[in-house]
Amino acid sequence: MAYTIRSLYDELDENFQRHLNESEDSRCLLNLLRFPAADLMPCLVSYFLKFYDKKDNVFDFNGIKLCISLEDVLFLTGLPIDGEAVISSESRDRDGFNWVFQLPSEKTKSNKVLRSIAKNVSLDDDTRKKVVLLLTITCFIVPSSNSGRVATTYLRYIEDLGRVDSFAWGAALLARLYHAIAECQKGDEGEGQRTVKKTLDGNSWVILSFFILRIPKLREALTLYLKLPINLNVEKLHVPFMPQIVEQLQKMSHNHRADFEAFKGVLDDIFLNISHNDIEWTPYANSDHPQKKFGTRIGPIICNNFVVHHRPDIASGQFPVFKKYDLASLNWQPHKIEFKKNCGPCVQDFKKHYEKEVDWWNAKKLAEELMKEKTPNDNEEGRPRSPICTPSSSRICSPTPYDNMKEKTPNDNEEGRSRSPICICSPTPYDNKEDSPATAEFQWNRNEESYTYTATVTTATATATVTTATAIVDGGGWTTALGALGCIDDLDLTTAIVDHSYREPVERGGMDASGLGCLGDIDDLEPAFCTSL
Repeated sequence: MAYTIRSLYDELDENFQRHLNESEDSRCLLNLLRFPAADLMPCLVSYFLKFYDKKDNVFDFNGIKLCISLEDVLFLTGLPIDGEAVISSESRDRDGFNWVFQLPSEKTKSNKVLRSIAKNVSLDDDTRKKVVLLLTITCFIVPSSNSGRVATTYLRYIEDLGRVDSFAWGAALLARLYHAIAECQKGDEGEGQRTVKKTLDGNSWVILSFFILRIPKLREALTLYLKLPINLNVEKLHVPFMPQIVEQLQKMSHNHRADFEAFKGVLDDIFLNISHNDIEWTPYANSDHPQKKFGTRIGPIICNNFVVHHRPDIASGQFPVFKKYDLASLNWQPHKIEFKKNCGPCVQDFKKHYEKEVDWWNAKKLAEELMKEKTPNDNEEGRPRSPICTPSSSRICSPTPYDNMKEKTPNDNEEGRSRSPICICSPTPYDNKEDSPATAEFQWNRNEESYTYTATVTTATATATVTTATAIVDGGGWTTALGALGCIDDLDLTTAIVDHSYREPVERGGMDASGLGCLGDIDDLEPAFCTSL
């Protein structure tokens, strides 16, 4: 792929090269001609595909999800991710080659024939440029194992040179790649085994560049194990990033691929044990682009009949903007997209078949626009923080000690441990405890700052009849009968509850919680209540 378009550019005469370099139209595609050529590492790409979840179009490494997003394509290739959808009402143009290049009408032409037109100095520059653009689309945007033949499918997009830059070529590249990976993973999945096709359509260089950019340990492994020096200063990269990454791999010879099985063990050490800190989550933080905001576009992305969902919300760690929003509040669900094949004697109307998807694309919906913003009381996932009851005095209530216990006391739980008391504040006498409101002050400590809240809450139910609340285990997480403390992240409760008589680590949802002192991500709990008795 990279060799094809770079070798084509190198074969052109200097005058035409200069014309292409100075051309004001079609810049987004013509810039690709200057990308360096290098040997792809197909075994490395195949290794990454084992972790691909084709349902959500993400790579899943033991629960850590990464996605090649529109933002990645924008910064890696410089191709636009906003603009007209690359889709037409006619899947092919039988007379296209004759109309544009005055060639005999055929469904496809060989790469060799089209290259000869591009190099023909007797033809006008625009005709030659259109051939170059068509070959660039075929080899870089929608490469396939049949790239030796070029169909008329994309002729209509280069016929008017003034419109070439108006199409969302980056989105088209990603849609084709997503679909190609999913197709590549079809096969025998019986007995837990997944068969991956030997050939992958779509731009494999995007996959390789994505991982080299985002996984520093991979760069170190390529340097140390394959003796392939990779010196990549992410902070100093500029758009497009891919040429600067490919240049690092130009030093690779065929000998570097000799012992991949041994290198696979090194890869396993990296990717089977990968942690959050092993990932370059925001490599584009110091870079800017007019279309950067469209990196969080959600919903269908389109490349003719290759239409798939773009899901930046699933790999939210790649997008700092999501920190301000409640991901759980996303008001959007992916629908099933019916694939339309481009085969047979009939011309297909893709615009009509994918009408709903095109309408959504034109709406330009960003994921954050379909979410609710977090409030100051929300945790990192956007759920309300559970308030901790505290009296106005400086000392917080502590557990009642039972020294040298032999038998359970009335205040012991089922395991025989002393129950953790919950301080009760702002008592208000009501006959009906279940319906009575109470005003209470809540104090919590986060990042060394204390906040006090005054709120009106509804009293708890039957368990709100004792002054020392019962500590119970609910679904693996600690809660309390009076204050079901849920969904509290990174919250230091030492200012609210001190001198624990016990601290027992428990786990729920992959998060740790210990006693009542450091509650983690505890789901399925009622909001915390602080009630008078």
